[in-house]
Amino acid sequence: MELLKLQETDVILQEFGEKEGKIIISNLGYGSFSYQWGAMKSTLKEFLCGMNESYFVDKLAPTRQGKLDIKKTMSVFRREIRDVLQLPYWKEMEFQKELRFELNRIEKTGCEDSHTLMSELDSLLSYRLDFYLIKNKQDKDEIESGLKSIFQDEVWHSFVYGEPREYDFLRKTLKELKTTLQKNKLSPQPS
Repeated sequence: MELLKLQETDVILQEFGEKEGKIIISNLGYGSFSYQWGAMKSTLKEFLCGMNESYFVDKLAPTRQGKLDIKKTMSVFRREIRDVLQLPYWKEMEFQKELRFELNRIEKTGCEDSHTLMSELDSLLSYRLDFYLIKNKQDKDEIESGLKSIFQDEVWHSFVYGEPREYDFLRKTLKELKTTLQKNKLSPQPS
């Protein structure tokens, strides 16, 4: 077992016989990460030095989710509305104006998590939009049904998330770790 200090980060490398190894990364600001490989074609240090960043991040933090990107998410919703409703700009202008106003309002509130956004979208459909601005009953039913399909049926598939801050931390840690390992490889080791 070897402990490496990389600025504020502790990195523990453990070799388990030939071609097996484990890394543990600990940092007060980012938390702890670990992964164990059972079939490497080299030593752990050599394996890490040849590793690319995306593989490293995926192994150490595979399920982390970043912050909701409300601007990109609302852009997805606007595109879906355009595709599903296919409303010409001149048809039901008052309703479209209200819908644009409400979508802009939601975007400006800066919903930071999916639960808040889902609540906002639910209130949009439940009582914020005045579907009675649409004069033709068939158009009203089609528009209401189309919006419900966008905002209620598996709505989370439309959410766009930014990259978690841990990903950048792990990329930087790998880069620093590679530099340290290569530097140690070149300098003579004490006996």
